[in-house]
This record gives sequence, structure tokens and C-alpha cells, in this order.
Amino acid sequence: MEKENEILHTQVFDFTIFPLEEVREAIKNAVGSNQKKLAVVLEASTDSKENLEFLSKILAAIKVDMANDVLLLKITPQRGFSFAELKALCPVEYLLGFGGHPTQCGIHALIEPYRGTSLLNTQILWADSLDKIAQQQDLKKALWLQLKEMFKA
Repeated sequence: MEKENEILHTQVFDFTIFPLEEVREAIKNAVGSNQKKLAVVLEASTDSKENLEFLSKILAAIKVDMANDVLLLKITPQRGFSFAELKALCPVEYLLGFGGHPTQCGIHALIEPYRGTSLLNTQILWADSLDKIAQQQDLKKALWLQLKEMFKA
């Protein structure tokens, strides 16, 4: 006999309920010391020297040093983490995502690209991959406008 309100019925959820990687493992593999309580999520496939230099310039424009002020986390389609668990383990007031999708961080809310939003007392901004932003002036401008607003730069 089937339960009427079976919540784990496969047609109810179209996403992974549990994170694919424990957040402690993600933090262990992260770079930076998070002094400004800023987590940056980067699609691991775009983790090139050029893209990291580009990211460093983006962050410098808002007076953030990548080595000291951020916690740089990498995601893949197969490996993500829970943003809520991240918040429970370390202070995060800002989350910037480049590439991938917010669901890879356990965020199942409508996060529109290049539009800052607030979730769990954290300012969130998600954008395209650094590769794509570097090649398109309109994306650079959209990112800059939102960063300027978010960080009052």
C-alpha cells in the first residue's frame, strides 16, 4: 500500500537532495582565508591561470584581495556542496558564483544571473563563467554594475 504523501517519490524532486560533497571537504580544498567573509564559487573547468588573474582583477576593483579576503571554492557538475552547511561552518556574508549553477551549492531558489539577491543573510551574485565574461564586454559591464552595488565600490 502506497503512502499518500510519500515525499521521497521520485517524481517530486528533480534535483539531488543531499550535497554531493561534504562541505568540510570543499572548505579543505578551498583557497584563501575569508577575511572579508566572501565566498567565491568557481567552475573547476575554468580554473586556468588567466582566469584566476582575471578574477583577481575583478576582486581588486572592489578592494578585495583574492589571497586574503575570500574563500575560493571550486565546483564541478559531479561535485558541489551545501551552502547552508558552509554558512554553519564559516562566516559568509557574500557569495559570488562564476559558472556552474547555484543548485551545485544546494541553492534551489531562483537566482537570476547578474542580479544580486539575498538568501540566508548573504548577498548572492551569480554570473557566467570567467571565460565567457572575459570575452564579452556587456557581461563585464553587467557584473561590474552589480558588484558596485553589492560592495558600494
